[in-house]
Amino acid sequence: MGDFLRVFPPVLLVVVFAASSLAKVAGAFPGFEGSVRALRLVPARWARAVAAGVIGVEIVVAGLLVTPWYTGGLALAAGVLAVFAVVAMVTRRRGLAVPCTCFGPGTAGGPPLGTPHAVRNALLAGVAIAGLFGRPATDDWAGAGVAGVAALVCAALVLRFEDIVALFGRPPGARRAP
Repeated sequence: MGDFLRVFPPVLLVVVFAASSLAKVAGAFPGFEGSVRALRLVPARWARAVAAGVIGVEIVVAGLLVTPWYTGGLALAAGVLAVFAVVAMVTRRRGLAVPCTCFGPGTAGGPPLGTPHAVRNALLAGVAIAGLFGRPATDDWAGAGVAGVAALVCAALVLRFEDIVALFGRPPGARRAP
């Protein structure tokens, strides 16, 4: 299990953080900046700086996860993801319908930030924390390979999260039958 915890969390999180930051930088920055502004958590004049700061932190996390200082990346990822989870819940509680542009403009049409996003980010934070308990890699290449492939599969699911929520979720405003 230690090898799994040593491989799975960093691989999963480096893919998620790299994809997120790259999507925002590659032509989606204005949309992300607009989402930050729409959250109304900081003054509008700070939206550009906060958006750039978020991207910068995501790049740092991804970078740390592929270095010998990966535990720092895991710790930072856990903190960042916890903040993202709180932002999603605050947005929901305030009744704002702000699209999640977490992974670029393709995700902007999905459900607004809310409970599913908070759960996703809390689970990812838990993965990061679990990774802190992984022991140094051994010579179990097969186990490491399985953990790496499992992480890539999970990363693909995280990156398609909006589609999955849309597929299984209720439309906004829909009520359950009594």
